Amino acid sequence: MAARTNSDKAAGPIARVLRDLLMPVAMKLLAKPEKMAWQYDYRIDWDDPVGGVAAARPQMTVSGSGPA
Repeated sequence: MAARTNSDKAAGPIARVLRDLLMPVAMKLLAKPEKMAWQYDYRIDWDDPVGGVAAARPQMTVSGSGPA
């Protein structure tokens, strides 16, 4: 049963050829370093002072209705 299910998901010979032809073109057009820079170019300033957690968000009351 599992062998039949897994083999049904495999790409056929025509799909494999199309994939192998189109993927390099797609990667050259879409996977540009400039488009991924927002994820990888973030730098941490280790000398910058850090505020405490209490300064970052207000304390909630016991009832949760707002700042104390």
